[in-house]
Amino acid sequence: MKTKNTQLKGAIVLLITIAMVLSATAVSAKTPLSTSHSGLASQGTASPTNMREDFLHYDDGTNQNSIGLTAGGTFESAIRLTPTELANYANHVIDQVRVHYGYPDATPGPALSGQVKIYDQGTATTPGTLLYSQDFTGPDVFSWFNVSLTSPVTIAGDKDMWVSIAWLNTAAGQYPAGVDGGPYVPGKGDWVWDATDGWIEIGPVGLPYNWNLWARVGLGDTTPPETIIALDGTLVNGTYISNVQVTLTATDDLSGVASTMYQVDSGSLKAYTAPFFVMTDGAHTVSYYSVDVAGNIETTKNASFTILHAIQIELKGGLGVSAIIKNTGPTPVDLTWKITITNCIIWIGGAKASPGTVTVPAGGQIKAHDFVLGLGTGKITVTAGDLSKTATGKLLLFFVSGVA
Repeated sequence: MKTKNTQLKGAIVLLITIAMVLSATAVSAKTPLSTSHSGLASQGTASPTNMREDFLHYDDGTNQNSIGLTAGGTFESAIRLTPTELANYANHVIDQVRVHYGYPDATPGPALSGQVKIYDQGTATTPGTLLYSQDFTGPDVFSWFNVSLTSPVTIAGDKDMWVSIAWLNTAAGQYPAGVDGGPYVPGKGDWVWDATDGWIEIGPVGLPYNWNLWARVGLGDTTPPETIIALDGTLVNGTYISNVQVTLTATDDLSGVASTMYQVDSGSLKAYTAPFFVMTDGAHTVSYYSVDVAGNIETTKNASFTILHAIQIELKGGLGVSAIIKNTGPTPVDLTWKITITNCIIWIGGAKASPGTVTVPAGGQIKAHDFVLGLGTGKITVTAGDLSKTATGKLLLFFVSGVA
């Protein structure tokens, strides 16, 4: 993307009166920097003219002075961005703040702790609700430095946003907030807050500068997430002869994945939380998509497959319960089996399992049998490997009839 650094121009304002007066000793500036100390210093990144995305700022890109509280303490330096500056960036994001840190005499100073703050629209003289705050530790020398926002803030475009740096617990005689040489952009480029005066402009009270404070605008997340599907089962000649485990994996490089949804055949739409199995014979379609945190919705994808279990179970009654376990596949299958009968009176039997792993030969079958003594209509369940089949049957002492 072509670099574009946008120096914002304010409207010409007739200053009739200053409604708010700054305390005489509250805020002061260090003497203007000498040539050797001014300009665009770099700390591990290119200077603003080489940055890759758009920046919004009111200063001229040079650092000519720096400002702090005469007695020390905490204060904020802020710029007010209005729809005039933001309209073309609706639904984009502020993803980084760039600021110049200054210190007396250009000697190394303490690495200041601070916060980036972004406020919603308030009035023309006071920001609104705090939308975002992020701690940072600045450098210990004169330099520009960047704070990349962990969670970029979306630009509405039709209302103000205030971008602020909170300088925390500064010492007396410390001047951390860099400014240009002016002239200041009234109502926009020169806002300051401290506990004594609240929000005021420094320009009308003798400090006619704009803060060296830039807001980088990125495109934000306009790309939907991507979801891939993995099918795990025994595939023979294009058909699964076993249960199929379905795993969905969604990725999103920007805002992150919020949710993944899926549907099996004509079933209900469900939220994906873990791999699941499709176990019935027949043709199946799994439909799926994901949504990211920014609200982008992926186009629904579909994966179709067919299951025809190699192991087939046939239930029979008679003297007890029998299960014919067939292997229709091309290779032998090792499995265990179990017969259970519930929901009726059982005196003998009703729960029988294979003595261990048994082999069902390719194209062959084995018989499982449970001798029972009971009464009533029961639920008969036979499992063979990962396959299960359920039926009902009528028990009359030793005999089981009506298995279906």
